[in-house]
Amino acid sequence: MPQRFVIAIHLTDALTRMAVIDRAGRIVAEAQRELRQARPRPGWLEYDPNEIWAQVESTLPDLITSVTVDMSHIAAIGIAAQRGSAVLWDAQTGEPICNAIATHCLRTASLCQRLAATDMAMTVRQKTGLTLSPRFSATKTMWALDDVEGARERAEGGDVLFGTADSWLAWRLTGGRAHVIDHTNASHTLLYNIHTRTWDEELLADFRIPAAMLPTVRTSSAAYAETSGAKRTPAGLLIGGIVGDEPATLFAQGCHRRGTAKIRLADACVPVINTGEEAAEPPPETMATTVCGPGGEPLHALEAALPMGAAVIEWLHGGLGLVGSGEEAAALPQQVGDTGGVQVVPAGDRHAAAQREPDPRWAILGLSAQTTKAHVVRATLESIAHQAADALQAMGGAAGLGLQTLRADGPGAANDFLLQFLADIVDVVVERPANPETHLMGAAFIAGLAAGFWLDAEETASLLQVERRFEPQMPHGERTKRRTAWQGGLMAAQGAPPPPACGDA
Repeated sequence: MPQRFVIAIHLTDALTRMAVIDRAGRIVAEAQRELRQARPRPGWLEYDPNEIWAQVESTLPDLITSVTVDMSHIAAIGIAAQRGSAVLWDAQTGEPICNAIATHCLRTASLCQRLAATDMAMTVRQKTGLTLSPRFSATKTMWALDDVEGARERAEGGDVLFGTADSWLAWRLTGGRAHVIDHTNASHTLLYNIHTRTWDEELLADFRIPAAMLPTVRTSSAAYAETSGAKRTPAGLLIGGIVGDEPATLFAQGCHRRGTAKIRLADACVPVINTGEEAAEPPPETMATTVCGPGGEPLHALEAALPMGAAVIEWLHGGLGLVGSGEEAAALPQQVGDTGGVQVVPAGDRHAAAQREPDPRWAILGLSAQTTKAHVVRATLESIAHQAADALQAMGGAAGLGLQTLRADGPGAANDFLLQFLADIVDVVVERPANPETHLMGAAFIAGLAAGFWLDAEETASLLQVERRFEPQMPHGERTKRRTAWQGGLMAAQGAPPPPACGDA
């Protein structure tokens, strides 16, 4: 029989990535296009959604024909996207009424602060598991409806549609037949009730967003619609999966059942624990969200978004000039046995930092005449692991779960020292996949399941190859000592007296 494939598309605020994936889970062809960003004011970030469509429309056909000339060999298309974008477009013409507001845009920060001072903050937290943050799309949509002349009136009549970037692309690929969003992306809008798994009427009223403009919420793995064949895009290709970025990586790593967990070490550090059918109360500095079960159905999860992720390794290189490469960032910490008393800890409001608010700050404590750059680099990497440990322990406790294995991906997962220290300080086995492209693989797996390309989630999980396992090696007493010292550093940065050392009265 002829070989068949699945197409995966990953949308970010900066890139459009596409890949052709075979049944063995191998990427056989791929392409990447940069997305031009606009920053009209400090803290603002936006882009033209038509550019995403142009990139897909121009690149996808060539990518497909590089592996096959028979479109029947393409089983499905899967789309993964950052969850916090907001795109508003004309329901008839498909033209955006303004630029897409990117996930990391902070234009609504002051609006969120005003709303957070009201009863809305508690309502949002109880129903969505989130906090009022500009990272989510409700306040962006609210802003656009007020900023674009006539937009609110048109939206109330269904003439203006809203969606995240994946919704926008699905609408364009299907010629307007599919105005859809999956549960994982919907759960990051501030409008979706994670308990009823529906758009929430009270939240829609609070944010003044007309229900008529919202997409239909569907299971991540589903036969959404077929492509319409506009311009160069082939007709009749099944869109079989839509999923948020972190849920895609979770599924790709085989974490589709209760108690499984992973951590993404990208610009931010994002630990996620799948809590299954049970919605756990999110501890402070974390959030409740929605991920995919074995069939792509919505399950509950706890997630943290810690600002000190792999971006801090780039800061060590470009900002401070302490390391020349990622390889040096992994090698330098191992030249010293410890941090020499140096600590790098979040300063100021840890809750604000956890929500990745503008310009988070850190404090470097314990510098002395004996401090070397190796000590500072080691302290910085250890800080990433300690913050992840704080979040994982809090989330695991809230869900009543003890972790056995933690799967890691993202650029920072290439750092062996970081993953070994993470395993030591959390006291859990950390596994790194051989294939780091977990966004693309998650989108492909979820779409392929809808098309029958793969039998079930167990088969897709079997395709995961672990490149290296990091076993905990640190003695219990040493771990306790280091965790206590970490908490003392946090308190010192907050202006509070540190806790007593282990064994002190």
